[in-house]
Amino acid sequence: MATFLLLDATDQAITLCWERGPDVLVEEVQMKTTPTADQQRQQQEVKDGSEVGNEVTQSSGSDGGGLGDEGDWVTLSKSLGSSALRKKKLAPGTEYVFRRRARKQEEEEWGPWSKTSEPFRTLSEGEMQPSAPEIKLREAGALVMEWPAVPSASGYEIQMSTSGSEWCTLTASFGSTLLRKKGLESSKQYRFRLRPVFDSVTQEGGGEWGWSPSSDLASPAVLNSFLRSQAPAELVGRGKAVVSRDILAGKIVAFYFSASWCGPCRKYTPQLAALYTRAKAQHKAFEVVFVSLDGDEESMDRYHAGMPWPAVPYDHPFREDFASSKGVNSVPRLVVTGRGGQEIASNAVGMTWEQLVTWEAHG
Repeated sequence: MATFLLLDATDQAITLCWERGPDVLVEEVQMKTTPTADQQRQQQEVKDGSEVGNEVTQSSGSDGGGLGDEGDWVTLSKSLGSSALRKKKLAPGTEYVFRRRARKQEEEEWGPWSKTSEPFRTLSEGEMQPSAPEIKLREAGALVMEWPAVPSASGYEIQMSTSGSEWCTLTASFGSTLLRKKGLESSKQYRFRLRPVFDSVTQEGGGEWGWSPSSDLASPAVLNSFLRSQAPAELVGRGKAVVSRDILAGKIVAFYFSASWCGPCRKYTPQLAALYTRAKAQHKAFEVVFVSLDGDEESMDRYHAGMPWPAVPYDHPFREDFASSKGVNSVPRLVVTGRGGQEIASNAVGMTWEQLVTWEAHG
C-alpha cells in the first residue's frame, strides 16, 4: 500500500489520495519541497568542503509555492476528514514530499507520522499533459478504457494502481487508444494513467509530456443474483461456440424472444442487429440474448446463425421457464433487465438509441 498515491500533477497543483485507517477521526497532512539536483550538488560540495567560504542559497518561499526554506515541513491541514487532498499554488517543475498522521475517535493524542512519500513533481512550464483514460465498460474480470490520441505519439506507457498500491507499468509502449485490461479481481479497485511515447522520427516537435490524471476508480463487473441463479452458465455463440454468461455481467441485458416462423420477427431482427452493432462499436454496457420459441433445435440454429448475439441453449430449461414467467404468448418480444437484474421494460421492441443510452446510463 502506497503512503500516498499521485492522482494528478499540473504545473501548479498536486492531487493525492491514500488509504484511510479504521476509526480515524481526522488527519494532519504536511508537505515540504525537496532540493533540486543543483541544490543537492551544491549542498554536497559544501559538505565536502569544496566551497568553503562561498555562500550557498536555498530555495525561497516563492520558489516553494508558499513554503519556507527547503526542508521545512508545512502543515496543509490538521482536521482533514477525507482521504484525498489537492494542493494548489505550487511552483512549476518542483518536487514535493508529503506525510500524514491520524487521530482516532475518542483519542486526544496524534498517532505517529507516516513514512515520507516519494517526491511528486509538478509539471514544468511548457510541459504538456494528456487526457485521463476513461473507463468505458466494466466486464467480468476486465475493464475497458479509452483516451484521446496525442498527435505524433507512437504509443503510450500505461500504469495501473490496485486498491491504492503504487503505480506499476503494464506496458511501456501500447500502440492504441483503447485498452481492455483482463485478469482483474472484482473485489479490488483499479486506477490507470498514461503518458505518450515518441519514436526518434516523431519526437521532434512532440514536446515534453507528463503523466495524465488518474482514471476514476473502478472494479470489474459481477453477475447479478438473477443471472447467477437462473441463467445458464454457458450460452450459444455464433457457429455454436460456447460463450460464458459472464459476458452479461454489469450490462443491460435484452432477452429477445423470437422464432424463425414469425414474419414480424424476421423484419425486426435486422433493426435490432443495427442497434446492437452500434452499441458494441461505442462500448455500451449492453447485450442481447436470443430466447428461441422455435419448435426444434435445427430451426433455432438456422435462425440464430444470422444474429450477432448469443442465445440460450435450446435444451436448457431456462428457455421455456423464462418465457412462461414473463407471459410470452406472442413474438417478437424484448424484455430488458438492468445491471441488478430488475426489469426495465417488459416489451422494448422498437427501442430507440436514446432509450438504450438512458438505460445504459441509469440502469
